[in-house]
Amino acid sequence: MTKQKQSTYDSLFPNPGVIKLPYKVLVVEGSDAEKFLQGQLSCDLAELGEGRTVMGTANTPKGRIYGLFKIIKHNERFLLRIHGSMADIVVARLNKYKVFFKCTLQIDERYSVFGAVKPPFASDNTDCPEGKYLESDKALVFAIDSAQHLFELWTTEAPEQPALSDCSAEDWACMESIKGLPEIYPATSEAFILQYLNLHELGAVSFKKGCYTGQEIIARMKFLGKLKKRTFLLHCSDKTNAQPGDTLYDQNTKKCGEIVRTHYSSTTGTIALAVLSIVDNEADRNGIRITKEQDKLYTVSPLKY
Repeated sequence: MTKQKQSTYDSLFPNPGVIKLPYKVLVVEGSDAEKFLQGQLSCDLAELGEGRTVMGTANTPKGRIYGLFKIIKHNERFLLRIHGSMADIVVARLNKYKVFFKCTLQIDERYSVFGAVKPPFASDNTDCPEGKYLESDKALVFAIDSAQHLFELWTTEAPEQPALSDCSAEDWACMESIKGLPEIYPATSEAFILQYLNLHELGAVSFKKGCYTGQEIIARMKFLGKLKKRTFLLHCSDKTNAQPGDTLYDQNTKKCGEIVRTHYSSTTGTIALAVLSIVDNEADRNGIRITKEQDKLYTVSPLKY
């Protein structure tokens, strides 16, 4: 991590505690649970052992994402964390494919998701490396940035740590965006293929597993196409009125991209992720705005994973 990012995270989360996050947890279980999910998600569930976590997408036949998940296998069940605004939509859609499989799919309302800053176990983070999870007495624990002692908790009980009154879910979302983690909302459902969101760099797709819905388009981009768009980090010191799915314009008032997610913190200003065209010299990119008229401008940075 760069010193700049470390300083930003320290400023965002100066005190230990927890933040309630806007996610829900879906549970898929039954004898055909893995077979069902293998045919719908981009990641390889057969390689998802206990203790591991992976990102994955649910896609239309045209390869467009309508669901984005963090996934684990826990006690022979699959738990899928999804943004709360998409939970009912995705469950209804996946249930249409589930009728031929012996499994159930539902939102488990017992689970709440929290961001945890410097929890009691943070000093001993070697047991929870990024990409894996551990199970405590009351929560499933995921390292978001173990070096900075930032963790995600999935729990059916109230966390022991106090709520952070000086931080909000928007502050946590700014941190996720700085790390290049995309999100899907109702306004952007079916808007992107996974490569546009850099999800192939985040381990959210297997190009070796068998067929799944949307696989042909996603694989064609990998093996036969040339990636012309990807996600970049945008920053504006002021608060903007941009929303996910909004069009971005360049200095010549031409459409140049779309907002993936956008958040504001008084510590960071506006932090956004956006899908933009890949140009020969990214250093020349400037003047990006959210309206054709002169408006608040973004600076653009590439994301490194």
